[in-house]
Amino acid sequence: MLKYSIKRLLLLIPVLLGVTFIIYAAMNLSGTDYVDSLITEDMTEEQVAALRAHYGLDKPLIERYFTYVGKMFQGDLGKSYNNGLDVWEYFKSRIGATLYLGLMAGVVTTVLAIPLGIIAAVKNGSLIDNICNVLGVIGLATPNFWLGLLLIVLFAVKLKWLPVSGNEHWYSVILPAFTIGTGHMAIQMRTTRTAMLDNLRADYLRTARAKGVSENKVVTKHALRNALIPTVQIALALLSTAVGGAALTESVFNWPGVGKVIVDAVSKRDIPLACGFLVLKCSILGVFHVFTELLNVVIDPRLKTMYVRDRKKKKDENKAKEVKAA
Repeated sequence: MLKYSIKRLLLLIPVLLGVTFIIYAAMNLSGTDYVDSLITEDMTEEQVAALRAHYGLDKPLIERYFTYVGKMFQGDLGKSYNNGLDVWEYFKSRIGATLYLGLMAGVVTTVLAIPLGIIAAVKNGSLIDNICNVLGVIGLATPNFWLGLLLIVLFAVKLKWLPVSGNEHWYSVILPAFTIGTGHMAIQMRTTRTAMLDNLRADYLRTARAKGVSENKVVTKHALRNALIPTVQIALALLSTAVGGAALTESVFNWPGVGKVIVDAVSKRDIPLACGFLVLKCSILGVFHVFTELLNVVIDPRLKTMYVRDRKKKKDENKAKEVKAA
């Protein structure tokens, strides 16, 4: 597993290179750059050219890209065109808000989805099950930014219970966390329901019922324990997505996180800021995914057996090739 984890981390390098190149290419395909937003009517062509030279935008795309990549591998992500701040320092000041929002969204998802999934499975085919399924479909189909606007209108504008935007108070996170958690909640609930149904219909539970074990113990002690394996696995995957930041949700609620900065940077053609934040965000997500896979092995020992079996099979194939070559 250690070798596998190292390989997965090394695969982040081409991913990061691809992310930076796509951002560079996409921002140049628009035909405008950061200097275009600074041009005024009284500026001469020489002044505009001097500005482009100052920001390095007078050079070809490929040259700028390789220059940026070279500095990136030296730990220099550049400075923002817009505010002149060091990208790494700016990222550190914003990542805390994004992680906090992602964790709160994960709490909302887990607290609501798992109990609803268990109830829907136990009451399979009932009115409660149908209501949960309908809520799941609505949650998957509802765009986060639209739901966020509805929540703002209802709870912030009409009822005045919660703030419209920002994170000045501890309760400011409620609306954006619920907005992100709703879509994730639908996925988590359906996964929990499916896992519970598979276990409730298993042969070993029929045997337990035949031996006189109470239905409550069948559900909580046997079915739920085994159903939690896929449930926890999908919860970890959703948590990594939430922690990675939801750009549209952060923009709607003016949440001072990584996602909002990326949206603003792209709209202003601030290439160093957009690329730097996306590179760091992808790095965090990559590390989190590797960590999630390791936790999955701890949760489900069958995965470890699979890795060991695949490794042994590969060794046997290599030995067979060596014998054949000799």
